[in-house]
Amino acid sequence: MNADQLEILCKGLEDAITGLETMIQFSKTQADRIAELEKKGEPVAWMEYIQDEEWEVWYTEPTDLPEGHSYKPLYLAPQTKPLSDEEIKELIVNKTTDYELCRAMQERHGIK
Repeated sequence: MNADQLEILCKGLEDAITGLETMIQFSKTQADRIAELEKKGEPVAWMEYIQDEEWEVWYTEPTDLPEGHSYKPLYLAPQTKPLSDEEIKELIVNKTTDYELCRAMQERHGIK
């Protein structure tokens, strides 16, 4: 290996290291942002649904989506709240078996 080749190799390694440092900093920033959003109970990302079951993840809320696209927020923690007394009474009245009641409660909390 001659001096020119070694210089090119060193430059490539320096560029790779710079790229890795940038990726590490981005990852730390995203981790901090996600931790803050999680504390607030806000979405940490959004999943965009595209035609034919394709999807893409956004880290900022998407706007102006093309026709046929939709998105839903993604949370790290379940976004559920306790059932009110009225909701519990409604579930109990409308379900005849313990199994049906359990399934209805799961569905109410987004478990399918």
